[in-house]
Amino acid sequence: ADRIETPLLMLSGEGDWNVPATNQREMYYALRRLGKEVVWVHYTAGGHGAGRASTEADFHDHWQRMFDWFAEHFDEAETA
Repeated sequence: ADRIETPLLMLSGEGDWNVPATNQREMYYALRRLGKEVVWVHYTAGGHGAGRASTEADFHDHWQRMFDWFAEHFDEAETA
């Protein structure tokens, strides 16, 4: 966690068998303790990725958060 310099958006689902939510939670809190820019969104009924979203609302929320995150951070990088 201490070597991560890039702002990080973490999206997880309770049913994700590739990256368990407990691992995501530990990384999130480690990054926060280090003062890193990190956002963690956990979908209680989702799986691995937007394709495994349990509801249409979660599917749209997942993608909208990614689009917004990239728009914010890529625009910021271009002006730096």
